[in-house]
Amino acid sequence: MKKGLFDTLDWASIILYITLVFIGIAFIYDTTYSPLNPSFFNLKTSYGKQSMFFVLSIITAIVIVVLDSKFYTTFAYVLFGAVMLLLVGVLIFGVEIKGSKSWFKFGSIAFQPAELAKFATALALAKFLSGYNINLERLKDKFQALIILIIPIALILMQGDVGSMLVFSSLI
Repeated sequence: MKKGLFDTLDWASIILYITLVFIGIAFIYDTTYSPLNPSFFNLKTSYGKQSMFFVLSIITAIVIVVLDSKFYTTFAYVLFGAVMLLLVGVLIFGVEIKGSKSWFKFGSIAFQPAELAKFATALALAKFLSGYNINLERLKDKFQALIILIIPIALILMQGDVGSMLVFSSLI
């Protein structure tokens, strides 16, 4: 019997994630509530932004699950290249927040391309390492894998965002 797409999901983790997000949003709401801003979905409030990000994360998760895995292997390098362009773009057009110029700001919403870089770099590295003739005992293959890691690390360091750069150490 063939399992459906949603039958293979880890529902315990999904329910735990949703529960923790709701608890987090409730705590933010409780600590920042103001009678002047009674609307829960006001994007100028911390809890409104977090609620919007939660909805966007659910939509993103559904898209990721529905897409065929061949999509990711086919477009791994394209996605990696596009995200690297975003990292270069943030150096030129970005806004400085808390000492690092690593954010795009659209009204009251700020977006950090380094978060996408983590996913795109892991995907590109996985595609490279899954190649048929890749052997990490060869210096050439090690060097190529290191280049995939060094590009985003260098761009993120140029932004002054050491915290995001440290995440890449787990990929090394």
